Amino acid sequence: AMKMGSKNEEPVLNKLESETLFREVFPVGLLARRDDPTIGVSPDGIGLIELPSGHLVNASIEIKTRVADKTIETAKSARRKHGKVVFCENDSDTFRDCVPSGNRKQLIHQAYVCDLAYVVFVTSTLEDDIGSIIQIVVVHYRGGALEDHGQRAKAISNPLLSWYFHPLLIAKG
Repeated sequence: AMKMGSKNEEPVLNKLESETLFREVFPVGLLARRDDPTIGVSPDGIGLIELPSGHLVNASIEIKTRVADKTIETAKSARRKHGKVVFCENDSDTFRDCVPSGNRKQLIHQAYVCDLAYVVFVTSTLEDDIGSIIQIVVVHYRGGALEDHGQRAKAISNPLLSWYFHPLLIAKG
């Protein structure tokens, strides 16, 4: 499943460019938080998206390819209930309906590391070995959610990795 998901990311990113929501889509690799290099993330892309208000914002993009019948049906059920393109807040019932619990921490981590208020969660599947988008969920993180996540992330990453970024070690090479 993981290999199929990775294989599907590029075709799905290409399809996102034709969605009216997206102005630009950029594939990216490993990104570190600007003010704390011990915290990183690897989103599938960064997109410039247009909100319903007309404002343009950057958002990280996470693509999940569903291969099991049950997870495909769960994603299709969320689409039937909420639509193909969904805008929601991170603490809403819509968010809980459209983003499986196993993916929620990954999304908030992307928002925190990239210092972005928006994450685009794309659910896809393979049809005839071609990526097919089931649903696009634009999640807005508000309130103290990102700050709370940052405190928890730093409590783990700094004791484990701060030695690696010590200025004396960097100077010595």
